[in-house]
Amino acid sequence: MPQTAASVEERIKILKTLTKRFPGVVWKICIEQIKPGYQSGHESYRPRWRSDASGAGQVVMDRESDDFCRKALDLLISWPSYDENTLGDLVESLQGIPEENQAKVWDLINEWSQKAGNEAAGAALRERIRKSTTRRSRHRKLGEVNRDRAREAYESLQPHDPVIRHGWLFADNWVQEPADEIEEEEFDYRKYDERIDKLRRDAVVEIWAARGFEGVTELLADSGAAGTVGRYVALCVTGATSRVDFIRHCLSLDGNLRSKAEWCLQGVLLTIEEDSRAGVLQTTAEELPAKELTRLFVCAPFQASTWRLLDSYDEDIRAGYWKDVFPSWDRYTPAELTELIDRFLDVRRPRAAFHAVHMDFKDIETFRLKRLLRDVATVNTEPTGHFQPDRYYISAGLISLDGRPGVSADEMAQLEFLFIDALDRSEHGMPNLERQIAQSPAVFVQAVVFAYKRSDEGKDPPEWSIENPKQRAAVASAAYRLLGKIKRIPGTDDNKKINGAALATWLTEVRRLCREYACTDIGDRCLGKLLAKAPGGENGIWPCESVCEAMEEIASQEIGEGFNIGVYNSRGFHERAEGGVQERELATKYRAWAERLHFYYPYVGGVLESIAKGYDHDAKRWDSEAKITRRLCGY
Repeated sequence: MPQTAASVEERIKILKTLTKRFPGVVWKICIEQIKPGYQSGHESYRPRWRSDASGAGQVVMDRESDDFCRKALDLLISWPSYDENTLGDLVESLQGIPEENQAKVWDLINEWSQKAGNEAAGAALRERIRKSTTRRSRHRKLGEVNRDRAREAYESLQPHDPVIRHGWLFADNWVQEPADEIEEEEFDYRKYDERIDKLRRDAVVEIWAARGFEGVTELLADSGAAGTVGRYVALCVTGATSRVDFIRHCLSLDGNLRSKAEWCLQGVLLTIEEDSRAGVLQTTAEELPAKELTRLFVCAPFQASTWRLLDSYDEDIRAGYWKDVFPSWDRYTPAELTELIDRFLDVRRPRAAFHAVHMDFKDIETFRLKRLLRDVATVNTEPTGHFQPDRYYISAGLISLDGRPGVSADEMAQLEFLFIDALDRSEHGMPNLERQIAQSPAVFVQAVVFAYKRSDEGKDPPEWSIENPKQRAAVASAAYRLLGKIKRIPGTDDNKKINGAALATWLTEVRRLCREYACTDIGDRCLGKLLAKAPGGENGIWPCESVCEAMEEIASQEIGEGFNIGVYNSRGFHERAEGGVQERELATKYRAWAERLHFYYPYVGGVLESIAKGYDHDAKRWDSEAKITRRLCGY
């Protein structure tokens, strides 16, 4: 659907012209024309106020499409020069190339391979041939002759250097097989794993025998699976002396290879049997400087046997280990959980500790679990994105802690406030914090004071002052979110019935404290937003009678405004219909409630009527927008 008045001949001519100036772009355009598989077209926007595209933009006829694809293919197979990337694109598109032209692709590969002289480039093309045409190529609609040509090209591109030849086995942790082979119902993953395992073992044995540590270093340079390389190296590098030498070689690598060498070292140490590993580590550690000693133990398995080896070193070495180690989750004993939590908290890494124990909250002592959760919320020394606590496990930790002996409701409420963002729509929620607010008007007012500025020049109580600007901003943000997330109406009992007298007393005290701290108006608006979350009454009228009586007694304009905002916000995200149909339905609903409440609760009825009028206004706006859209789109 080209959306252009240019003919197919003109477009092909322009494509040829662009080949000289922008070959990379034109190559991508041409390849897209012959790629196998289903394709779909999408119209771009057609100009409505200009006539230069008049009569254009219709779906092209099959003949025109075939002509353009044919010309694109002609350009591709007569390209001035090729490399491993362009030839690889052709190989992956063979299914979309007519059979009489497929042989030309193999001729191009043969010519290129004789001139290339670059084993790495040849290996890259060879890998794309393997994934695209070898083994199950009969499913790719390739004739017998072309399948033979594919096998010949694959064999001819085999590098002599064992590192380059076997690099594809360690490009990633998972060796990608041709997609059609994986999709087959009878595909046996176990046999596949066994085959890859054998190929990897043989590859590392050959590389080690031919090139030694230098060959492993080159393999690591282009590998995305350094830990896997290490696991297989450990199987062919046997004997304590050889292993120690290899580990020291890994520690000597620096620069771009430093990180990969450490991952390789982790694979080696993880594969060595635990009985032998301690001796290898102790021998390697001899005469190592402190920093390298820390690196060595950081690469060792994260488990108690490693920690016991560290006991023989001074506190600086042990602290350095806990500052740098990347913990993994495992099944730890209660004693091990206690040790790793204490050590991580001592070096201010609570998120790392949380990551290591997030499946074992029930086995953690109450005191430590409280300290761990508090520090996770307040200590942030890990690099950005490292060990970010998952909200599901934050909720699980609070559920495990809630109700234990020695944990007060106030402590739980404080933790819920610290994790206010993570607990949104979680299983735990914030029941203790909502209960505390419902019982203590001062807590609600404190949240208002933290979230909003005073209306005068006075000062808040010293115990509510926060000197650190960043901490003050964080607390203000959390308090603002808290005020928006409270759902429990004060005075609500365990049966979800609202005691009108208790609610009135709570509201009176909140308003008194708000006057004291110069936040009367904003306090009333926050109260209105909270009351907008009230349940319906037994007579089917909303809000319930207790809330109506409390609002009627106060009859504050700001509470009415907050109530109005709360109702609008409660609608949340919604799917729109054309025009203002939805808004008119809402206006009708609130107006019906207003009419039933006007006689007994005129203030509340007036608030509901104002909400209905607001939806009337929105309905007219959406109606107007729908008319404009229909006129512009011509329907």
